[in-house]
Amino acid sequence: MKPLILLLAIQCTPLPAAVPNQTIFHYCAETGVPLYIAHRLLISESDNRNDRNNPNGWGYWQLNPKHRKEFSERYNGSKEYNEFNETESTKIALRYLADLHERTGTWRKALYAYKSGPNVKRISKRIKKSVDRILEGV
Repeated sequence: MKPLILLLAIQCTPLPAAVPNQTIFHYCAETGVPLYIAHRLLISESDNRNDRNNPNGWGYWQLNPKHRKEFSERYNGSKEYNEFNETESTKIALRYLADLHERTGTWRKALYAYKSGPNVKRISKRIKKSVDRILEGV
């Protein structure tokens, strides 16, 4: 898909979360995360955004609450954040994804680590399928 057509498609696709497109544009530009990956990841992750019983993650980007302190220190200048705040969670999630990309070398591996945890040795079929949908057409 051509970049301009892809950008128009992304701008016209409503996000299931209340994250404004300009917030995603800003943090994609800051981090180098491709816009289509950020947009598709948000759609993928935000399905269960309000499920506080989900032990694996909360909020729009499904940030794992077990890693709150690390995320705050590494990606938010040691300030606490609210995973239900669209700007704060977008900043943390995209900085984290960019860091995973730097560590793993590919967007596919970075997305596997984002969805499974950075130290997971085995990727489930469900996560592989989800990452395939995010990277579809690339």
